[in-house]
Formats: sequence, structure tokens, C-alpha cells
Amino acid sequence: MSRSSLRFPRDLSLRRACRAPAIIAILLCLLPAAGAQAEDPVAFQRYATEHYDLFTNLTKAEAQPIGRHMDAVFTEYARRFERAGLERIRHGRMPLYLLRTQDDYLRFLKSAGLDATNTSGLFFIQQRLQGLATWTQGRSLSETYGVLQHEGFHQFAHAHFRASLPIWVNEGLAEYFEDAILVSGSLKVGIVSGRRVTTLKNAIRAGKVVPMGEVLSIRDDQWLSSIRANPQTAALMYDQAWSIVHFLISLPRDRGGALFESYLRDLGKGVPHAQAWAAAYGAIDPERLEAAWRQHVLKLKADDLHTALANMEFLASAMRYLHERGKTPPPSLAELRRAMQGIGFSAVRRQHGYTVRTSAQDETVYQYAPQENVRRSFILLEPARADLLPRITAPGLSPEPTLTWLRDATGALTTVIEYR
Repeated sequence: MSRSSLRFPRDLSLRRACRAPAIIAILLCLLPAAGAQAEDPVAFQRYATEHYDLFTNLTKAEAQPIGRHMDAVFTEYARRFERAGLERIRHGRMPLYLLRTQDDYLRFLKSAGLDATNTSGLFFIQQRLQGLATWTQGRSLSETYGVLQHEGFHQFAHAHFRASLPIWVNEGLAEYFEDAILVSGSLKVGIVSGRRVTTLKNAIRAGKVVPMGEVLSIRDDQWLSSIRANPQTAALMYDQAWSIVHFLISLPRDRGGALFESYLRDLGKGVPHAQAWAAAYGAIDPERLEAAWRQHVLKLKADDLHTALANMEFLASAMRYLHERGKTPPPSLAELRRAMQGIGFSAVRRQHGYTVRTSAQDETVYQYAPQENVRRSFILLEPARADLLPRITAPGLSPEPTLTWLRDATGALTTVIEYR
């Protein structure tokens, strides 16, 4: 499929979020999916938030928290790019299509002329229709947020940059925002994923990373052909793009931290990458810059909260698995662990064309680190209601997360992370 018709397909990612500012207006209507067959339309309600036109077949109560969340994420997109000296971000609303089921999602995008198979969400551009799209049912609200934060950045960049961002910047920043966690209306960014940093450190030590200069100069067609040809190359390319962005943003302002903002400012004015990079970083020896990036990666430590959240998601997926097979989920972590290991439970997650498998035999999935060099086990709490599953909490983390089960308007189980 051509990049002109489908931009930046993405697969599942486990991330967290919570409360954000309220939706400011509600406009009710029913819209068929563009191009849908008359006998089988996807009927939408339309909700206007501050920054998005949200088209959805969810209920108002289900859609509103997602709209509030994305308004808060948009605010962070805009804040960071306005700080880079770009023109003030215009506030016209962007289209967001939020479907209940994966089948709804695939059917809607097929009606728009797109095959979204093997994606968990995407930003798409068609002649008659464009927008950000994903679905909610069968996965946690946090997973939905992660997809929207990644694809939402691509949508934001397309709307607010005069020229296309180089693909390593576009994907690196999308990954950077994907990992963010929204707590009390504030987006926590710069989070380090344990999987990412482990993959990168191993690649650096094995001499398998792509030289930084090659990543910076890669064309869109080269990127896309590389990730289609080799899934493991795909994983490393996305992780490297994230790590370079993380490195450039993390530099102290008096040691080059302001240069990335200068680079983005020039890109926003339509300056080509090579010229913008030379203006910002041309005075720095490329070998020194690459060496500093590698050292930055080797010193990175996984964010304890991020790791805990990923492990909580995995435990919840096991609970769901047992529940769907008519088994009562164990009331304690020790019993859940025995049940998971007894059946050889594992979970597979697709991302960027490659798979990540987590196994119940891995003892680290039952633990988290509330402080450096301290390991503690998660605690299972009684369900919030009799028809729900046990909650999972991680005391001692700041903020302290609790995974709680909910039922959507159709009665399907989902999870949300609550913080205190």
C-alpha cells in the first residue's frame, strides 16, 4: 500500500493514562462511514472536543474520557513545538475515529479504501477522508491510549509542519510520546521502556546498531523497505529513532539541548533535513556525537513505573484468559502465578511488524521496583464489584498505580489504571 494512502501503521503498545480536562462541547449526529455500503454502514456519533472532532460508535460516557485524554496529549504536543519557536499552533479540530471493535475498525477503513489488517491504529490520508483511527474493545484503555499517542503525533506533525518531517524524527517522536503517561492531567514524557533499552544495549554491545549518520539520512522509502524485509531490523530501527530523539532532548541546554529545538524550528519552516541539521549540529564532530549517543543509551535505566505497568498488563491478560475459559481467577498473586505457570501461559504482542512474547515462566513479571535495588511483588485486591476480576496494585511507586477492571456498554471486560 502506498504511503500516500496509508501513513504510519502501528500495532499494539502497553501504556498508561488517567484523568484530563473535560470535553467542551457535544454535537450529536449519525454519520455513515465514507464510502460504506448502504446496507452495512458504521454509524457514528460526533463529539467536539477542544482539539478533535471525535467520530465514534461508543457511548458518550465511554468516549468522553478518551476525548479528554487526547486534548491533554495535544496540549503537550503543542507546548513542546511552540517552545521550539514554531508558529503558534492553530487550534482547528482534527478528525479522530474511535471504533468499538476491531471488526468495526477494519470495516470502516475498508470503506475508505484502506486495508488496515495487522494494525492497531493508524493515521491515514485519503482523497476524501483523513484522520486518526483505532478501536477499544478487547484490550485495555491504556493500550488504546498508547496507540492514539503514537499515531496522534503523526497526525499533529502532518497538520502543523510546512514540510514532512524526516521519518526518523517523525517515528522517534511518535515513540517518545507513545510511552508517555498522563497523570492528573499532566503528561509524563521521556519514559524509558525496559524492552527498548535492553534491545538497544544488546545491539550496541554486539555491534548491530545502525550508525547514527545512516539513521539521520535514511529516506522514507528506505525505512519502509527495511522494516518490511526484516522484522528484527524494524524493531531496532524504531528503537534507535526513539533513542536518538531521547538523547537529543535529554542534553542539558548549555551542552546542546537547545539545538534540537533549533533543528525542529528550521524543519517547521520547510528547511530540508540536511541543511537544518548542519545549522544546528554542524559544529559538533559527528563521531563525538555518535559516541555520546551510545554512552547515553548504555547508561539508561528502565523506568520503574513503566516496567510495573507492563507487568500488570501481562498479569491482567492471564486473568482475562482464565475468565474466558470459565475459571475463577485466583485471589492471590502466588495462586495466579501457579495457575499461569501450570498452563504455560504466555502473551504475544505485535509491534511494527515484529512480535514480543512474554512468558509466565519469567519470574520478573510478578515483581516491580518501588525504589532502586528493591524488588517487591504485586498485590491482588478484591474486585471492585462481584462481576469483575481482582485488581492489581503496586504500593510504594510514585504515583501508585492500581489496575482496575470495568465493563463497557456491551458488558465486555476492560482495564484502566488509576493513580494516587
